Amino acid sequence: MSGSLYFGTAKRKDTLLLELCALLGYGTLKLTNRLTPVLISQNRSQFYPPSKKLQSIEHFIEKLATVELLKSTIDLKDVVLSLYAKIKQKSLIVLVGDFVQMVDLTLLAKKHEILVVIVRDRFEEDPESLGDVEITDPESGESTALFLGKNAVAGYRKAYRQHDHLLYKHFNALGVKYIKVMTDEDPLKKIMHV
Repeated sequence: MSGSLYFGTAKRKDTLLLELCALLGYGTLKLTNRLTPVLISQNRSQFYPPSKKLQSIEHFIEKLATVELLKSTIDLKDVVLSLYAKIKQKSLIVLVGDFVQMVDLTLLAKKHEILVVIVRDRFEEDPESLGDVEITDPESGESTALFLGKNAVAGYRKAYRQHDHLLYKHFNALGVKYIKVMTDEDPLKKIMHV
């Protein structure tokens, strides 16, 4: 949970993340598997006790919804190290986030099975030329005036695609499964076949 989730056109990415966590949690419990939710944000790293009770996922979603996203960042390297240190038993780890930063899952993949659920917005991946705009970075809170013309947008799209190409290449090399859910898609339909 970080500031980069505070964005979306159809709905915000953090709202979609909450929906996905609820669906994944309820699905896990429906299959009578044990669920150990983990909330990681800038100011909080909380491992909830393993449970097979519906109240555990409800409580977790309520806590997720209270996380202050604006002006917050997380260090994904610290996230990986924390998960590796805390989760002793071989497990299925489901990571849900926007993954706009590169993340090295090598350490976790040596010990666990991993599913990455990427939450994105279409405009974020494929923006339009907007001309003069003022953009506020939700992680730093800093605002910048800039011109989003054809060339700037083309460069941004290229860099974004290159980032995702490297991210997917890393996941594939480790055998990490991943899916991407857009803010304008039905999250249930996307995750039903995972």
